[in-house]
Amino acid sequence: MVEQAEKFIRSMLTRYEKQEGFRWGITLKEAPERIVGTIGYHNWQKEHSRIEIGYELAPEYWRQGLMTEAMKVVVNYGFHLPQVHRIEAFIDPDNEGSRRLLLKSGFTKEGHLRDYFYEKGQFVDAVIFGYLREEHPVNR
Repeated sequence: MVEQAEKFIRSMLTRYEKQEGFRWGITLKEAPERIVGTIGYHNWQKEHSRIEIGYELAPEYWRQGLMTEAMKVVVNYGFHLPQVHRIEAFIDPDNEGSRRLLLKSGFTKEGHLRDYFYEKGQFVDAVIFGYLREEHPVNR
């Protein structure tokens, strides 16, 4: 588990140094030293003005509004970057929590991609969501 976390942190640092993405830790207000999840951007395609958002949260903190609050701040930040016209997210088709979070956060479901990712020795589907700069309330 520690090795996996260290690998993840190294990957995020490399993306940050190359200006390909960035990640923030999600903490509790009452325990800011404890990271309970992360949220951020990766796969920044500057030539296409799009960036992909990703997030995870420890299951014991699901359905408490933490990710909704974090998503609002991070999406707002993304649309303040001059090179970002589109934010996109890919989720597991069976992940209802992520689907609700993205829709509540202003994203639009755009399609179901069959066998889109290769994970753990098999192809898996993904659902893609997108959010355009002009759809964001700050930019209307």
